[in-house]
Amino acid sequence: RKTQPAAHHLIANGSQSADLVPCPRSLDHPCRTLRNRHPNFHWMPSVVLTLAAAVGGASGAVTGVFERPVQAYVAPDTHAWFSQILNPGTGPLILSASLGGDGTTAKCPGTCAGSPGAGGCPHVNHSTACSVSLLSTDNGRSWQPLSGFLGANDIVVLPGANGGPTNGTFLTLPYRLAVDYATNTSATSVNGYARISSSGAYTRGNNTSVTMQWLAKPNSTWPSILVHSGTVVSLTDGSLLTTLYGHGTGAYRDWTAHSTTFFVRSADGGRTWSELADIPWQPAYGEHADGPAEPNTARLADGTLWCVYRSDAGQNFWSATSADEGRSWENVRPLNFSWSVRPQLRVTSRDMLVLTGGRPGIDLWASADRGATWTRFNIAAEHNRLLGTGDPSLLYDPQVVNADGPHVPRASPEPETSSYTGLTEASDGSLVLSYDRLANGWHDRVWAPNGTLLPGCWGSADRVFTMRLSLTAA
Repeated sequence: RKTQPAAHHLIANGSQSADLVPCPRSLDHPCRTLRNRHPNFHWMPSVVLTLAAAVGGASGAVTGVFERPVQAYVAPDTHAWFSQILNPGTGPLILSASLGGDGTTAKCPGTCAGSPGAGGCPHVNHSTACSVSLLSTDNGRSWQPLSGFLGANDIVVLPGANGGPTNGTFLTLPYRLAVDYATNTSATSVNGYARISSSGAYTRGNNTSVTMQWLAKPNSTWPSILVHSGTVVSLTDGSLLTTLYGHGTGAYRDWTAHSTTFFVRSADGGRTWSELADIPWQPAYGEHADGPAEPNTARLADGTLWCVYRSDAGQNFWSATSADEGRSWENVRPLNFSWSVRPQLRVTSRDMLVLTGGRPGIDLWASADRGATWTRFNIAAEHNRLLGTGDPSLLYDPQVVNADGPHVPRASPEPETSSYTGLTEASDGSLVLSYDRLANGWHDRVWAPNGTLLPGCWGSADRVFTMRLSLTAA
């Protein structure tokens, strides 16, 4: 561990000068030979940023204590990315990650490959799982396989008897929803109940197949493509709020309808959800923006609901607030200090606001004064510093480490991380963060004609890491 100095933010230290295996040109691989990857790093001043829309108390920086990253999962021959940390509320944590393509249909029979590599489809004839789930019973210090759990985009944690503390029973939430194209006013998803006890014992519920209903407003319709994304927030009347986003059909960024973020409410414990409100596309996002999308919502100390969402890859996050339990949203504006994909927003038990994201880079922003000021922590840099000068295939390239805003291109020749993060507060008060390091960017692994798996630009395997950290007002 190392405590962050109050006046400076550690980018990284040490040096590394190791060559990776050159990317194979003979197979027309999308990558090319790279230079040595880890020159000396340096110190940079801490950055404290102001959220103009927020009202807070006295400003001040936040300091962080970061623990050595844990290599939670190494993919033998698939992707491993888009991780999420699920918290059933009994102590143990679930880490869920995708092994498949980026929202695409598998194109390689018997695998979850999203797009064949330059060498063609993997030379296998068996079915490969398209997600992995792991369990931690020590607040994220270590992870073990969680067999039988197929993963979830998020969960609805159910209260215990007579409204008491949960016993770890939850209802899983989906990613893709099946829109009823006959009317486009409803959608369904099939999910199930499960339980994680305080000891980490996993049991599936008796009702393992629950058909959820997702209902559009009267005189309104869902877009053709509709997915769930975001946390579940308890409302003051005992109901639940979560978020969706969707868009039309067609080529990426040229859909028949722009993206929209939707807020939905459930009064029956998560089995039926009805649309409350939406945040539509606006020209400020860009004509070909992929947002508003990937929303994440939390309740602030004054009761206000705050939603942070993706406006477009490579652009700043935007946010909105609701003072009426999600029925309407205002203060729609960019967050000029944070960027770019799938924000994770949490209000900790110490009333600290924490936001994670990236692309480029992997970052965490924290506020101890209810959003008046924010301190940025460079997670990719902390990752490198804590792992030291060991295996370069575990470290991030300076292109990732030195990224200081959405204007910076992603790592070339292939992205080294999706910049998607998972975030939760563990039972001991520490935060647990998940993130990925990719071997071959968005491309699936490359197989030679003889069936040999070739290394990618950035190493031999995709990896999912977790990191424990503690934040304190300076």
